[in-house]
Amino acid sequence: MVASLGRGVTGEVWRADDLVVGTPVALKVIGSTGADGRTRILDEVRLARRITHPAVCRVFDIGESDGRVFYSMELIDGEDVATLLRHVGRLPPERVADIGRQLCDGLAAAHAQGVLHRALKPANILVDDNGLIRITDFGIAVSNEDAMAASSSGKRYLAPEQIVQGGAVSERSDLFALGLVLYELLTGRPPFAAVPDRKGPTRPSALVPDVDPVLERTILRALSVDPAGRPASALEMAAMLRGEVPGPTDRRVWPWIGAGVIAALIAGLVAMAPRLTRPAPRPLTDQDRLVVADFLNTTGEPVFDGSLKVATSVALEQSPFLKVRTSASHGRSRARLRSANN
Repeated sequence: MVASLGRGVTGEVWRADDLVVGTPVALKVIGSTGADGRTRILDEVRLARRITHPAVCRVFDIGESDGRVFYSMELIDGEDVATLLRHVGRLPPERVADIGRQLCDGLAAAHAQGVLHRALKPANILVDDNGLIRITDFGIAVSNEDAMAASSSGKRYLAPEQIVQGGAVSERSDLFALGLVLYELLTGRPPFAAVPDRKGPTRPSALVPDVDPVLERTILRALSVDPAGRPASALEMAAMLRGEVPGPTDRRVWPWIGAGVIAALIAGLVAMAPRLTRPAPRPLTDQDRLVVADFLNTTGEPVFDGSLKVATSVALEQSPFLKVRTSASHGRSRARLRSANN
C-alpha cells in the first residue's frame, strides 16, 4: 500500500503495488461489516470480475483479512466525476451526452452478467486523461440504511424504490441513478432537493442554454419515479441518447401526426371522389378507330424514320381483333376492331 487515494462510505482506496504481477493497482478496502455483509460483497465482487468492458474499471483480485474485504482493480490516471464537477461546475451538453452513452454501455455490459451497481454516483465514476469513462464499485454498495445514515449524499443518488423498505431493485434502479448523474453534469445541480417526487425535476433547458432536446428527454425519462416509466434497459437508454428511440414527448406527438395523416388521406379521397365516381370508360366497338401516327425518331439513325411505323403496323395486323388500313394521304395506319362476325 503506497498512498491513500481517498475515503468513501464503503471504505478506503489506496494506490498499491501488486508484488505478484509487478504492477501498480488501486486497492479498495471495505469497512467492517457483519458476516452476511462480507459474504455478499465477496460474492458480488467475484461476479463483477466477469465484466470486461472499456467503460468498467477491471477487478483483478479479491480477498479477506481480519474481517475486512479488499480487492484490487485497474489504476486509472484521472479524477472522479465528483471532483470534476467541483472544478468546472457543469459540462457542455455534447460532453454530457457522450459520457451518458459510455455509462450506458458499461451498465449494459454489467447487467448482461447479472450485476447491478445499486449506488452509481459521481464519486465512483472516473474520467481518465483521455476523457474516457470508468465505472467502479460494481455490486459492493453498502445497505441502503447504512448509506443514508453515513452520508446525506448517499440518499441523493438512490432510486425511489431503494429508499422504500423492501423495494425491488432492478436494472432500472441503476438507470435512475444514471439520470441523476447526467442531470447534475448538465445543470451543475441535483434534480431534487431531497427525495424524488412525482412532479419531477425542473427541465434542464429552463436552467441552462443550448440543451439538446434528445438529451433532455432521455434524462427526464430516466428520472421517472415509477420504474415502468424509465427506459427498459441501458441499451435502450443508449439508443435514446443517440436519437434512435422516441422519448415521452415524441410519443405524445405521434397521435397528432397520425391524426394529420388520416386527415390528409380523407382530403385526398374527397378530391379524388369525382374521378372515383366517374362512369367507367365505354368499351371499344367495331365502329371505333385507332390512329397510329408518325413516330419521332431521336436516335439520329435515318433507318428508323419509317421502320418503326411499319413494324407497329405489322404487329397490329397479327391481332385477331383488329383490321389495319393505311391512309396514303397522311402516311398513317388505322386500326379498326373486327366485328364479332369477322
